[in-house]
Amino acid sequence: MSNSNPFTVLDSQQESLRKCLFEKDTGLAAIYYSAICVLKQYDNPDRLCLSAHNLRELMQMIPLIVDIKIKPSEALGPKCRQLYSSWKKLGPLCSTSENRSLKKKIDKFFIWYEKNTSTRSEQLKETFRALDPAKHKVPKAIEELNVKFYNIIKDYFIKIAHHNAIAEPKEFKEYLYQMEMFLIDRLKPRIFNDIAEIDEVLNESSDNA
Repeated sequence: MSNSNPFTVLDSQQESLRKCLFEKDTGLAAIYYSAICVLKQYDNPDRLCLSAHNLRELMQMIPLIVDIKIKPSEALGPKCRQLYSSWKKLGPLCSTSENRSLKKKIDKFFIWYEKNTSTRSEQLKETFRALDPAKHKVPKAIEELNVKFYNIIKDYFIKIAHHNAIAEPKEFKEYLYQMEMFLIDRLKPRIFNDIAEIDEVLNESSDNA
């Protein structure tokens, strides 16, 4: 694919996020930068899907920034097939012992289900807590909304990456903007930027006094 400019120029918000990521994890910064590079390959007909693939990877790997291990989730299909096979073997008039056996398998399945379906949500909550420099306790309802908001954006990029939805450039950029702002606000909250700038000005004034 031809590209007259080998260096992709980022806008101010994109450069801000790239720097924030670079300070935390150079690999994640590279993933994000690559997503923006391919997004700006306007002669590439699949640029949105390719960019979405990297953005999805970035969002899934964000917990690594605060050393939260990403636990791989087991596939639901094999677990369902195991339970279905046991259920299928039971006739309409099964014995009590067979009922007890099936009950144990159902209990085991749903214990596994509760444990694994909550993992990614809890990982995100832990990540957002760890990224808060003020360490304020966030109400549970707000935490849930933050995770839901984050997952809506991530699910959008997953659909685009897998060609399961029509990729519209304008809509894509809107989702990208929201993702960038969400991450910047957590990686480098604006209030702390302001405090750092005030400290710098005060230090300069003190030196000049």
